[in-house]
Amino acid sequence: MSTAPMPPSNHPHWNAGSPGGPFPPPPPTTPRRRRHRQPRRTRSSTRSRPCPSACRPVPTSAASTFDAPATHRYTGEEWDRAKEKAEQSGVPIEADLTYQNTLEGYLSLRNGRNAAQLQPTDASETAADCARAARVGGFTESAMSTWDLPAKTVLCVLTDKGNIARVVITDFIGGNPQSSIAPPTQIALEVTLWKPGT
Repeated sequence: MSTAPMPPSNHPHWNAGSPGGPFPPPPPTTPRRRRHRQPRRTRSSTRSRPCPSACRPVPTSAASTFDAPATHRYTGEEWDRAKEKAEQSGVPIEADLTYQNTLEGYLSLRNGRNAAQLQPTDASETAADCARAARVGGFTESAMSTWDLPAKTVLCVLTDKGNIARVVITDFIGGNPQSSIAPPTQIALEVTLWKPGT
């Protein structure tokens, strides 16, 4: 076997500048300068910046008044201030029913009211039946993290002003019924109010 160099080929890719190789050598490159990045400097400022909506306090409590139909939402701090103000002034919070979206999510009847929980299957729609059930009572609060009050549950409430409210839970917003620490973030209610003599 001969070790003599191979004769040049007529093929355009063979021997085009590289001895014994089929491909031409790579073109010359110029050395690249590497940029050194300066570490990012953080500014500390005492100026307050607007807070995006994601960092604003989320309402954690809701209070519904059935006598003058209204619902108010509160952050935990606002709710604590409202309760403190009511205690100091001696004027109770007007709400008949409150929902605190905490770890357990308590739906609670306020003091001075009476209520009964009726199952969707046996919930009468008449004022007399609802008033009778409300006077008997039995409902004070429910931890919604257990999801024991299904949609269409009816609460008959005797308000502090003597009116009768038929409150139907129509829907739950947020939360996870499969978890014991994820109560609904909101509870949708439908309310019918009867005043004495109507």
